[in-house]
Amino acid sequence: MLEIKPGAKLISEFPFQRVGKELANGESSFPIDRTRSYTKYSGTAHVSKETWQHLTQSLEGKFNSDGILPPWVKLKDRFPVFPKNVDILSKLNGGRVHPNTGEADYPFQWFGKKLTNGNVSFPQVRPEGGEWRKLPIPAVPERFWSPYLKSLEGQYVDEILPNLRGFLHRSRTPLIARELKLSPFQGEVKAVLEKTKEGELWSGNESTIQGIKLGHGVMFKQPVTGGNHIFVLEQADRAVYLVKTEKEAERIGTGQMLRTDARKAGNRFVVHAGDWKTKLEDQIRSLTEELRLKGATKVS
Repeated sequence: MLEIKPGAKLISEFPFQRVGKELANGESSFPIDRTRSYTKYSGTAHVSKETWQHLTQSLEGKFNSDGILPPWVKLKDRFPVFPKNVDILSKLNGGRVHPNTGEADYPFQWFGKKLTNGNVSFPQVRPEGGEWRKLPIPAVPERFWSPYLKSLEGQYVDEILPNLRGFLHRSRTPLIARELKLSPFQGEVKAVLEKTKEGELWSGNESTIQGIKLGHGVMFKQPVTGGNHIFVLEQADRAVYLVKTEKEAERIGTGQMLRTDARKAGNRFVVHAGDWKTKLEDQIRSLTEELRLKGATKVS
């Protein structure tokens, strides 16, 4: 107390508290129960009473400096500013302020029968026909729709798609999802597959497909001699799995089967270490030969 000088600011901030019919902290205030005149003045007519009540209850008794404001609301002058999709955002979990855009950002999670991040939503049931025009991705084959949704759960847009801003604005430019963004390791795996095609391992003239996103990895489906297929699954730059069935590849890629269980089940795999490319070629040749012999046995 002896060190306090005249004019010193003893209190720098007040918590949000009820002052009459308003919630205020000395800098910002807004009514606990909105009036028609206030919603018109503040532009909050699109905010539901439920969301408004949720906000006022969460703020009461808290300091603004504690970072308690949800990422979907900003205080401007003496009233809060809400985005148009605030009612969905207010019910999502795990929110953050995006480091680049400064906007509210949520991982994909289920909200009713839709998988959403608050900005873009995907229906549980695969879209058909013209419904795809409402989505920022090209049509996903029916058998991959459920694995695709599974791979989005818990993911932030910028972690899985290269064109974040285009996705958020529902752009349909080819950069969004038509050309899958491969990691350096995934690109090298694809190069190995293309090399083995030149070595006559693949049947016919099929070229290596771009790959299908599954969880944190990418699956390449390749035809081999005898009318069979093998599924090459690159998992998050850690290991490559060679799987005989599409269903099992989906289970591994989307986390329904643990990698340790996948190995115990006898699936071939190559860890990204040492001369892994040569090991991968050898494993591809070995599995291809196994399938060829199996096919020849069935014929005989």
